[in-house]
Amino acid sequence: MLAEEQTAGRGRLGRRWHSAPGSGLYLSILLHPTEPAGRIPRWTLAAAVAACEACRRVSGLDVRIKWPNDLLCGGRKLGGILAEMRTNGTRTDLVLGLGVNVHQAAGGFPSELADSATSLRGECHRGIFLERERLAALYLIRLAALAEDLERDRWGRVARRWEGLALGALGARVVTRGRDGGGSGITRGIDGTGALRIERDDGSIVSVTDVDAVTAEEAG
Repeated sequence: MLAEEQTAGRGRLGRRWHSAPGSGLYLSILLHPTEPAGRIPRWTLAAAVAACEACRRVSGLDVRIKWPNDLLCGGRKLGGILAEMRTNGTRTDLVLGLGVNVHQAAGGFPSELADSATSLRGECHRGIFLERERLAALYLIRLAALAEDLERDRWGRVARRWEGLALGALGARVVTRGRDGGGSGITRGIDGTGALRIERDDGSIVSVTDVDAVTAEEAG
């Protein structure tokens, strides 16, 4: 489903998503994964890879992923993925929502987002026109290929692509909190469920999903 605008757009943790009419790509897909529920988060990461690669292709920009599924460009938020799942007996319904800022010009965001949000047009600085339809098509093509990898148990391919695009996925110091337990450590990629692997200061490896911050400093 494609939308020209959203009147109540939202992101992760219930945050509001600014969805100006005609300015962004707002797309939702309904999927029915056959994997166990514990592996469903991998689909969200796959969608982030597909969106990131599509944005890079249409714009030529160095678009990156911020854990777990936000899109950044120039240090500011460009877009993101919101996943919602419902199970009914043996059937899983997964909705992957994608929002990408495409045509917003500099100064086109509300004041509270002016310093944190950006768009493909705003980052290109060349006055080129970016087709939202082409971006949507590339996203769907890439997501279909990644979905096939997931269905055929080729998670390693997806994980390597995510790690190659994600800021701080390997060798960055992070702080964790919440149900995964507080602490700090060094990122060591993602595990078989899509959780972030952290090497604690004592050398132990834990998998976490609540990550408070990824520093720009590579820790080795």
